[in-house]
Amino acid sequence: MCRFLELSGLAPFVATSYGSQHKVNVALKEAMLAYAQQQRHTLAEGMPEGRMTVCEDETHHPEVCLVGLVEPVSTFILLARSAEDRSAATWTQALDEALRESRVELGCRNLPSH
Repeated sequence: MCRFLELSGLAPFVATSYGSQHKVNVALKEAMLAYAQQQRHTLAEGMPEGRMTVCEDETHHPEVCLVGLVEPVSTFILLARSAEDRSAATWTQALDEALRESRVELGCRNLPSH
């Protein structure tokens, strides 16, 4: 962002130091997370009951990040959070927390083991 502000000619009008931009980035991230939580709660209230499918994936940058996409065509992100590991127990706990306020259940949960 610092380089963008310099190249765009905005540097004389906007603080371009890494310290200034870091503060902006932290504030923006906190605001986005607060808004996401508020929206998740608001949307969960009006969500119809039903079943959904979640495509589980992980990224590593540098720690494990669990990513759960609901209905891969829509690419709605139900879950995106850092985790210590990618075990089944960790996934189950993360999904349970992500679904806590919703009125839906996962279509393939609690399948009998073979």
